[in-house]
Amino acid sequence: MIKKSLAFLLLFNFAAFVFSEFPQIEAKKYYKEKDLMIFEGDVTISVGNIKIYSNKTTLNIKTRVGEIIGKVSIAGEDFFINASKSTYSLKDKTFTAYDVYANIKPEITIIAKKVEKKKGDKFIFHSGYFTTCVQCNPRWHITMKKAVLVRKDHIEIISALFKFKNVPAFYLPYFYYPISSKKRKTGFLMPQIGYSTFKGYLMKESFFWAIRDNMDLTLSGEYYSLFGKGIGGIFRSGDAYGNFLNISATYLGNENSKNYIIKGEGKINFSRTFSLSLNVNLNSGLDFIQNFSENLNFALRRNFYSNIYIKKTVGNFTLSFLADQSETFYSYTARNMKIRHLPAIDISLYKTEIFRKVLYISLKTGIKNSSRLYGKEWLTVPKLYFSPTTTLNLKPFPWITLNTEYTINNYYYLKSYKENTKTVSDENLYLNRHNLKLSLIGPVFFRIYNTGLNGFIHKLKHTIEPSFNYRYISDMENSERIIPIEWTDYFFFYHQLDFTLTNRFYAKKDKDSSAEEILNFGFSQGYYFNPEKQRLYFIPPPDLKTPIKWSERNYFLRFVPTQYTYLSFNATYNQYYHSFRNLSIALNLNDKDRLYNLNFSYSKLQYLRPDNVSAKMDFLRGALSLKPVFLPLEVVGNIDYNLATKTLYNFSILTKLKFQCLNFMLQYRKVGYRTTGVDSQILFSIGLGTITPSPEIFAKTGAGY
Repeated sequence: MIKKSLAFLLLFNFAAFVFSEFPQIEAKKYYKEKDLMIFEGDVTISVGNIKIYSNKTTLNIKTRVGEIIGKVSIAGEDFFINASKSTYSLKDKTFTAYDVYANIKPEITIIAKKVEKKKGDKFIFHSGYFTTCVQCNPRWHITMKKAVLVRKDHIEIISALFKFKNVPAFYLPYFYYPISSKKRKTGFLMPQIGYSTFKGYLMKESFFWAIRDNMDLTLSGEYYSLFGKGIGGIFRSGDAYGNFLNISATYLGNENSKNYIIKGEGKINFSRTFSLSLNVNLNSGLDFIQNFSENLNFALRRNFYSNIYIKKTVGNFTLSFLADQSETFYSYTARNMKIRHLPAIDISLYKTEIFRKVLYISLKTGIKNSSRLYGKEWLTVPKLYFSPTTTLNLKPFPWITLNTEYTINNYYYLKSYKENTKTVSDENLYLNRHNLKLSLIGPVFFRIYNTGLNGFIHKLKHTIEPSFNYRYISDMENSERIIPIEWTDYFFFYHQLDFTLTNRFYAKKDKDSSAEEILNFGFSQGYYFNPEKQRLYFIPPPDLKTPIKWSERNYFLRFVPTQYTYLSFNATYNQYYHSFRNLSIALNLNDKDRLYNLNFSYSKLQYLRPDNVSAKMDFLRGALSLKPVFLPLEVVGNIDYNLATKTLYNFSILTKLKFQCLNFMLQYRKVGYRTTGVDSQILFSIGLGTITPSPEIFAKTGAGY
């Protein structure tokens, strides 16, 4: 064997092609013809961790151009390449290889008739195919006319034909695939296809751009055969200092309608005491949201709020500047309400000690320039407020706590109704009211039980915690002269005493473990001193002969036997109607490996407010996910059903199946909250290795715009 050390930089590496070491060449035969150096017979070129094998290697010393011939193989730490021959230029740091088979970590295989290495980290492939399937016979591949690969970043494919088991599936004139080692990779996400009885045949495609480690952008296009076309985008950024900005926008339209949804939130911390926050929630109308949103919670929303908020803290004082707009839709009255604050300035004094841990003072004062849209005109009413608060905390015994809070609320309106009329005037209106809160917790009783069941419940502690809360909010004279711009302009009288009894159980599994609360339950009820003046959450039955003195009874229970399971129960029982006004039950079951997860909730609400506005709800909601350990399968189901109206709001089943190199996803949904009627949907997509559908494609109940 002949072993020579060449005093030049040999550049042939599919992944890098730039070496900083002198190569070593081993060959059975070596000779020179004028300017041409020739190595023949089991040629091995070693440069660092790279080894190149061939039958023959040549190099022109003057032109620095060479050729590697005969069963060319290149092996590195993260790649392996076979080729029939290759020409290279040390001067330009380029090469051309023919009949190439390339295997690149983590799971990339490329076959091409010709590969050109350009300057930098760019490679061009001609006529071949690409796959990330590691099976001996790949389950899928993409045939390509041409592809451009940028090392450790991405590959762009021109004229891409997707094939499954050599059967053509679909064609894309251009396809971008990320090959970065980072988890967040720039590239096109797999398209989604489906059918909706309301939207028609649909197709969605998204492009994800990982701009930086803390910043990304997702752009998407949508097509609906029965509606039109749409575009959307999601921008996200954030840092370790709490600064962030998230913005999403969706536009859908055709010749007859143009609709949009814009949502965003963000925060900038100029310093530890100075920050700016913003929130944007704009839309083209409630009808569009109800009929096009795949998010049940968002489709049922009635309030949309946007604001910009500047906050500065100096000591215990906080200065806030707020500009905002809210829009609330009232479906049962077919109207909407728009309110603005341009601006609202608030100065707050946090609780400041007067006597250590006993007496505190706090303050809220400021001005609001509040406006409300009536018809096509805005009505603006400036308001000043000044509310000092005194807080007294007493703990005469370890098992009793007494807290008292007294506030004087002062309001000064620069506009008001004229007396005994609804005519707006520039007359100033001054009002004040007193707010007294008194809270007594205790005495607390407890008992500890030694069960002896080590590993299950070693010790059990039971506490009984009674508490009393007294609340008095005085009435105000001339309150009928207030122009009600917003909810805070409605003032109600309160004078009641509430009682709550809470039982808690704490358990220790063994003597060395910490105690954890596993169960709490109890009830509460209030006593009205002046029920005839107080605002109630129900209208007394017409045949009720005795005056109302006691409030409804509230019951609660929360059971947490393990960290993976809980059951909660809350109810408000109206003894005057002999029925539950509020009732909610929630159950969650899962295991530590998340192989199964069950969420179930039931909510019931029925009451009449004193303003005769009806509100009823009888809602059943459930979610179940299963991940069998013996199958590469995941099934997720959701249901939302309104028992009051017997309406199925949402039902969906999502199935994810991983089969060798393919990820199949199929979802069926039945949506009943659209005003246009029930919508049935079928959505389908296939993931190819790291190419997966857009995150919002297969929406659960809480996903989508």
